[in-house]
Amino acid sequence: MRLCPRCGIPITCEEEPSPIRAAAETTKTGDTLEASLVRALNDEIEYVKTEGGSRFYSIRNGGRISEIAGEFVYRFDFDGDALNIDVPVQLQMGNSKDRVAALIVSIVGQEIALAVKADLPRTIPNAKMYTDPLFILERLRDRIKSPPNNFNISLACKLFAEDKPNLGQISIVENDGLNESQRSAAEHSAGSEIFFIWGPPGTGKTKTIASIVSRCFASGGRVLVTSNTNVAVDNAISSTEKLVHKDVHRSNSDSPGDIVRVGVPQTSVPDCVLPDVIAKQKSKQIDKELGQLESEDEHLRSRIEQLKQDLAILNEYDRLNSAVASYRQALDQLRNDMELSARRQIELKAKIETAEKTSRIRRVVRGIDLDRLSTKLKTAVESYGQMQEQFSSTQRTYDHMVRLVNSTTSRAKNIAMTNYQMTQESTEASAKLSQNSAQVTRLREARKNIENEVIANAKIIGTTLAKTWLNSEIMNRRFDLVVVDEVSMATLPMLYFVAGLSNGRILVVGDFKQLPAITLAQTPHVKQWMKRDIFEAVGINVDTLEEHKNLCGMLTTQYRMNPDISRVVSKHFYGGVFKTMKP
Repeated sequence: MRLCPRCGIPITCEEEPSPIRAAAETTKTGDTLEASLVRALNDEIEYVKTEGGSRFYSIRNGGRISEIAGEFVYRFDFDGDALNIDVPVQLQMGNSKDRVAALIVSIVGQEIALAVKADLPRTIPNAKMYTDPLFILERLRDRIKSPPNNFNISLACKLFAEDKPNLGQISIVENDGLNESQRSAAEHSAGSEIFFIWGPPGTGKTKTIASIVSRCFASGGRVLVTSNTNVAVDNAISSTEKLVHKDVHRSNSDSPGDIVRVGVPQTSVPDCVLPDVIAKQKSKQIDKELGQLESEDEHLRSRIEQLKQDLAILNEYDRLNSAVASYRQALDQLRNDMELSARRQIELKAKIETAEKTSRIRRVVRGIDLDRLSTKLKTAVESYGQMQEQFSSTQRTYDHMVRLVNSTTSRAKNIAMTNYQMTQESTEASAKLSQNSAQVTRLREARKNIENEVIANAKIIGTTLAKTWLNSEIMNRRFDLVVVDEVSMATLPMLYFVAGLSNGRILVVGDFKQLPAITLAQTPHVKQWMKRDIFEAVGINVDTLEEHKNLCGMLTTQYRMNPDISRVVSKHFYGGVFKTMKP
C-alpha cells in the first residue's frame, strides 16, 4: 500500500498483468515511439499533398447562428470531405474576389460551422471555402519532433504501454451523486498515473469527468480537459463549471478565471469561462482608458476634418481673389493696348490722308510708301479687333470670378483663424492622433496579454486537441491532470503530444465502438499509428477488460436509451453488462 502524495490517503496498488505490455510490443517496428509517430504523420502529409493539399468546397445556405468569444459563428450546408476542426480556412462569398479568414468549428452530418472575426451579412446564400488540411498535421509533426520545454516523454510513453504506469485507487468518501461504476472509475483515476474510462453512450461520461476534474481542482491541481470535438469540450467544461461553482460558493472561494474555455464553443457555455469575458472583467481600467482615447480620437478627427474644410474655403477664397486680381490686371493691360492701337490707327489714317494729297513725285522724294501705310493700318485694325474679342472674353471670366468671390466671402469671413493657425492646429491634432494610436496599440496589446494571462493562470482549461499544440499559452504549460474525452476520434500522435503536457496523471475517456479518427493514407505506419485508437494500441477490448480492471474502468449504467433498445445494444456490442436507469 502507498499513500497519495497530495493528501496522504492510502492507495491500494496492483501491478497490471503483462498482456498490456505484450499488446504494445506487437505495434513496435524498430523505431522509437516518437519516430514512429512522426513517420506516420509524414505519410499522411505526403498523401494529402499528392491528392491536392489545398482545395475549395462550395457551401450554401449560410446563416449566422451565434456570436461567441468575440467571433461570429455561421452554419452552412456542406457535402464535402471530412475535415478536422480548428483547420484555418478562407471564405469567399458570392461573386466577390475577397477572402475572409475563418476557422472550422464543427462538421455534423451535412452541416459545417465556421467562426469568423469579421461581421459578415447575417445570411450568405453561396460561398467557397478554401482549406489547408496540412496545417494541423505539419504543426503536430513539428511539435512531436521538437517538443516544448519540460515535455513529459516518460508519461507519454507510459500511455502507450512503453513503460508500466503507477496504478492505484483512492477512496472517495463524500456523496457526490456518482453511481458504482462511475465512482470506481473516479477512484482509480485519482490513484493512477494512467487510467482509461470506457463509457458507452448515455453512461454519464461527462458527469464522471466533471467529478474527477472538480476534485483535482479542489485539491489545488491544474487540469487540461480536451477532445477532438468542440461539443465534448463544451459539455465537459459546462458540467465542471457548474460543479465547481457550487463547491466554491459553498467554500466562499470563487475566483473569476479559474475555468477557461479556449477556442470557439460550438454549444452554449457559461460566459464566465470565456477568456475575453474574463479579460474584460480584469481590464476595466484599460477599457476605461481605451474609451477615453477613442472619444478623444473621434473629437480630433472631427476637428481635423473641420479644419480641412475651413482651410479649403480660405484657400479657395485666396485663389479666387488672386485670380480676380490677375484678370483685372489683364483687363487693364488690354485696355491700355487697345487705346494705343486706336491712337496708332488715327496716326496711320492721318498719314495716309496726307500722302494721298501729296503728288507722286513728292512722295518718292520724301520716302512715303502709301501701300505700306495702308498695310500697317489694316494690321492695326485687325489687331484691335482681336484685342476687343480677348477683352470681352476676359471680362466675362472676370465677372464670373467676381461672383464666385462674392459667394465665398461670407463663408470666409466666418472663419476666425488664419491659414497658418489652422495648418498649425491640424498638424498638432494629427500628431496627437498618432500619439494616441500608439497608446491604443499598447493598451490593446496589454488587454490581449491579459487574455493570455487568463489562459496562463487558469486552473482548468478546456480546449480542442489541436489547440494544445497550436496555442503557445497552453502548449508551454504543465498540468497535474490531462483529460481526453471522445478519445476514439483522436489519433495516437495527438494523444502522445497531449499526454506529455501532464506532470501527474492522464485520464482517457471514450468508447472504442464509436467513430474513429479521420485519416486518408493507407501506408503501414498510418494504419499502425493513426487508424488504431488508444484502446486497441494498449490491448483494451471487451474480452480483455477484466484483465485490465486496474487500468480501465467501464461505465455500466446508462440513462439515455429505452430499456429494450439498451438490452439489444448491450448484448450485441457491450458484452451484456449494461444496466438501464431512468434519468
